[in-house]
Amino acid sequence: MINPKIFPPGSTHSTFASNPLGTAVGLEMFKMTNEVDYGAMVMAKGKFFLEGLRDLQKRFPIIGDVDGLGLALRCEICGPDGFTPDKATLDYMVEEGMKGDMVVDGRKLGLILDVGGYYKNVITLAPSLEISYPEIELGLKLLEQLLVRATNR
Repeated sequence: MINPKIFPPGSTHSTFASNPLGTAVGLEMFKMTNEVDYGAMVMAKGKFFLEGLRDLQKRFPIIGDVDGLGLALRCEICGPDGFTPDKATLDYMVEEGMKGDMVVDGRKLGLILDVGGYYKNVITLAPSLEISYPEIELGLKLLEQLLVRATNR
């Protein structure tokens, strides 16, 4: 029990307050984020990723709306008309991605898709701010393989 004479009603208390290790980590985080222009970096990587998604959109009619800001991106999976939500196809893509049997550069890989949207037909992409360009390219290659599987099933 917290002693009410030391911590009267209305005061705050936390076992994490004034922790020297936590304070040091927080200070280091602020130093590190000042060393890199994260705003510019995130917008550049997001633009690159969005261009890759838009390229896939041109080649696969089942991709409806593609949009995003920075590294918060979305890709809608639709019927062949590119408009009607198609949850079943995205469910299929999720299952196929989990198999871990796609091959890129001689490596067997899988792809975990985050599903959202009102109709549960939207792939939501929100990678780490530290994602590299080769990792974005790898993700796009894997997504392309899933789109091929979904189109040819």
